[in-house]
Amino acid sequence: MMQAFTPSQQSSDINTNSPSHVVFYHDLGIKRMIFAGGIISLVYSLAWTIQEDLLIDICNFTLPTAMTILCFVSVYLRISNNTLYLWAPETWFLVYSGIQFGVGSLVYFSGNEAILYSIDYAIRVRGILLLKTNLLNSITITLVLIGTMFLPRKSVYQKKNVDIRFCKMLSIIFFSVFATIWILSKIVSVLPSSILELGNSSIISSMVINFFLWSKGDRRQAKWALLTLIVLTLFALPDFGKTVFLQNFLYAGLGYLLAKSVLPQKQFLAFTILLLLLLIWYRPISEYGRKQGIFKLTYQERLEETVSFILDERRGDSSRSSSKESLMRLWSRQNLNGIQAYLMDRYDRGLSGNSISEIWVYFIPRFLWPEKPYTTNIARVLNKMVFGYESSALAPSFNGDAYWNGGWPAVIGVSLYVGVVIAFFSRISLKHLNLWDLRVLPIAIAGINLGRYVEGFFASAFIGGVIIMGCMWLLIKTIIPSPNSKFHRWTN
Repeated sequence: MMQAFTPSQQSSDINTNSPSHVVFYHDLGIKRMIFAGGIISLVYSLAWTIQEDLLIDICNFTLPTAMTILCFVSVYLRISNNTLYLWAPETWFLVYSGIQFGVGSLVYFSGNEAILYSIDYAIRVRGILLLKTNLLNSITITLVLIGTMFLPRKSVYQKKNVDIRFCKMLSIIFFSVFATIWILSKIVSVLPSSILELGNSSIISSMVINFFLWSKGDRRQAKWALLTLIVLTLFALPDFGKTVFLQNFLYAGLGYLLAKSVLPQKQFLAFTILLLLLLIWYRPISEYGRKQGIFKLTYQERLEETVSFILDERRGDSSRSSSKESLMRLWSRQNLNGIQAYLMDRYDRGLSGNSISEIWVYFIPRFLWPEKPYTTNIARVLNKMVFGYESSALAPSFNGDAYWNGGWPAVIGVSLYVGVVIAFFSRISLKHLNLWDLRVLPIAIAGINLGRYVEGFFASAFIGGVIIMGCMWLLIKTIIPSPNSKFHRWTN
């Protein structure tokens, strides 16, 4: 069995530069981000104190730009050092912080009147109010990254060869779990969200393994890799969720890159461009399905409507838009400042939220409390608060949610907690993936989703989601023997 060494075990007799060991520097690219985030937050605070309009505008433009560049540079430093960092939630937190806490706020300086009107749905955000939300985001980034530093910053593990037979067995097991849960969902009208999440994670994990094996040179696995991607795409196409649709291609790419010890830069760039093009292509489909209320129909009806829309049979001229307008709308969708400002204003006026106060509900299983309230409805409640209807969901960002519930003290506590959580799951993922123990894939996938879930509610993702991830990991380890176990060695 391969032995994993924690930092406390790294004595002088362990040669960390040996080809037989791999070293993970978990703080790679993070320490400089903490320093830069602290400086940027300080400058925001000074501009807040001085209250000079020109200085505020300069800060609101240059500092989010600088934060975006720093986030992306840190991500590149990590993944160019070791492609396994693509499976670390901290990496994805940096990616989405750069996009939604950085690039998203810049739309105020380049958007046309229609775009600015569309993002002012909750409250008009300019000047000092924009500065306040940008300060919230820079402090959040800094504190989350500080939270990741509470855990060991360096791990050394022995390298292990890939057990192809074990990987193929896992792929079959994960697909079988998905198929079983899918069939069960047709028999039982309502299944617990944790069971559905397990089924979704299982088929994605199966696809990741198939693409991994294909990338390793097993061409026979290509048909299974493409089959699982097609199945996932068909399920996601009429879902009208951009994240749900894109994540299938994202994890297919991550499965391919999992087999590469060194980042293939040209292929990685092509993969990134492909994801962007898919996002641009799918955005009109997503908006059409949501605006027309098609998401309420059965799967077959939704699929038929979606195919008709794609084939341009029912699309009117009003739904056509130029590439520039499509990109601008895509850009505006990354803006979180409007809803953040709205929630911060409500808290400051004494109208605080309660989306965090009932966290204890997440710790009671529904089979013990059948009347347990559905906490997933909070996004629709917020949508009704802003727009007056519940037919859609509105996400506030976890730090906007924290401020709405408890002001700056809640932001500090929540941000540090989020940092610890994503660091914990990062270390679990990197440890097991390095040992090619791909049983961890459902947890690694959920960890990535956690890292990039900056726009969602805090409690549902970082409390309820973490509980589900913990139970899922215990279940997987109990049911499926480790590739290093006596049982697996005996079967080989």
